[in-house]
Amino acid sequence: MDDPACPAGQSQAFLLQVLDTLPAAAYTCDVTGLITYCNRNAVDVWGRTPRINDPADRFCGSYRLYYADGRLMPHDECWMARTLRDRASYNGQEVLIEQPNGGIRWALAHANPMLDAEGRLLGASNVLVDITERKRIEEELAHQATHDALTGLANRSKLLHALDREIADAGRRGGPFALILLDLDGFKRINDTFGHEAGDAVLAQMRPRLQKVVSKQDLVARLGGDEFGILLRGADEHRARRVGAAIVASIGLPLPVGGRRMAVGASLGVATWPGQGRDASELLRHADMAMYAAKRARSGLEVYVESRRGPCPDERSLACELAQAIDRGALELHYQPIVAVETWKVVGVEALVRWPHPERSLIHPVDLMPLVESHGLSTQLDHWVFGEAMRQQRAWREGGLALELSVNLSIESLLDDRTLNAMLEMIEESPPHRLTVELSERSAVSDPKRAQQALDHFRALGVRVALDDYGTGYSGLDHVKLLTVDEVKLDRSFVRGLPGSTTDARIAEAVLSLSHALGLVVTAEGAEDEEALGWLEAHGCDRVQGFCLSEPLPPDRLAAWLESLDGLHTRRRPVGPLAAQG
Repeated sequence: MDDPACPAGQSQAFLLQVLDTLPAAAYTCDVTGLITYCNRNAVDVWGRTPRINDPADRFCGSYRLYYADGRLMPHDECWMARTLRDRASYNGQEVLIEQPNGGIRWALAHANPMLDAEGRLLGASNVLVDITERKRIEEELAHQATHDALTGLANRSKLLHALDREIADAGRRGGPFALILLDLDGFKRINDTFGHEAGDAVLAQMRPRLQKVVSKQDLVARLGGDEFGILLRGADEHRARRVGAAIVASIGLPLPVGGRRMAVGASLGVATWPGQGRDASELLRHADMAMYAAKRARSGLEVYVESRRGPCPDERSLACELAQAIDRGALELHYQPIVAVETWKVVGVEALVRWPHPERSLIHPVDLMPLVESHGLSTQLDHWVFGEAMRQQRAWREGGLALELSVNLSIESLLDDRTLNAMLEMIEESPPHRLTVELSERSAVSDPKRAQQALDHFRALGVRVALDDYGTGYSGLDHVKLLTVDEVKLDRSFVRGLPGSTTDARIAEAVLSLSHALGLVVTAEGAEDEEALGWLEAHGCDRVQGFCLSEPLPPDRLAAWLESLDGLHTRRRPVGPLAAQG
């Protein structure tokens, strides 16, 4: 309604000025679809301002429009035409617009009928919100979720997905295929001697060498560390051996790194389908066993044979020792401080398990967890870790130290009713709002529906939920929304490269932006230097943890470290006393 004190002309001018400030294309059309008004920002989406009252631009007919799935959109089916035809609103439809220069813009289309006082149709009002940048980031995240950041190759999850699909397809057509697992020999020596940058340079050179040997239909993946997997579609054992020999020869050539010529070797294990694996997991396991047989024999390549089934005696013995150690409570929990970036105060800790083996020194999670997972010890370990962490939190609280606590759980524990119920009972003795349960992204996407049902029990008690190792699994923001998490933990593999790695920086920035848009807290893991901390602070990361602030500490050393924080400065700024006491 016009302001009585303001002449109609001025009121209309003010309204048009407001419309011109909208960060979107706003325009109207009459009942025939002729454009009757466009705001100044329409050019951002359309590439030029649609012509007013021009039949050539009826329903923006001089532009090519597309549905979100890429199909050409008839102009008489666009959002404006449908609104006029149905006298109904169409809001939030994703569309693509081809600009005069050939560029494509993504937009959210909103259209609403305009009616007079008697309900007669006058035309339609339309708004197009440019979401091209959001789509670019989503596509980048989708690619990052299935690809390794360092090499650009597919990651483990993508390989597993491809294996499952290949088994289904090959089962119908009856054709064979082969899986090769590859581990570099001598890589640890390069990493330890010349540093991680040299190691990363070696790994980055594996992509062209491997892809040059295989065909375009095959899939090369980096599984983690210096281990790679190769799916050879339509290959039998003979071709797998031939390709494997070419891989060994290619990798054995000198590698130029930082002015030096370095050398690594390769050990390959082969498993073929059908016959050497019923599913993707079994194929991977059998190829892995063949690969370690190649390492022991120093033969370069071995094919899986039935006699190699089952874990080696040493591994089986170690798993038995671990099960007994869990039963005896002979493991340890160390706690890594988590710091709020805004205040640089400690707000909580993450519980991390250690095994003080009497003969093998202290075994860390990187070596412990594969043993736990491959021998079905996840629920047993999680039950002990959860109980011990809750006991320690109570002891701290009784001593006047109110710390938030984060505990990692496996998907197996969440889906095991007995273990889940036992952990839920433990929470009743502690303040649930100071507890966060972390589930790795890889675990979450394996069975998101059942995982959510289990996590809902924690959330009902007031416990926070975090998605751990974010960015390393076959996932995207759809899983973050599906699991209704409170926090995302940016994986250390991306934090380690900040700020020097452009790829890591873009991925980290995208995760921060989109997570914050969804109202999620973002914690960066693995902050190891001042430059990474500075980048994370500048880009609005909420929390950080890493060796630059503190390594994981046993409870007594952690308490001493916290007490020393009064007046203690890091190299960049104070990390003040504990944010919440009592």
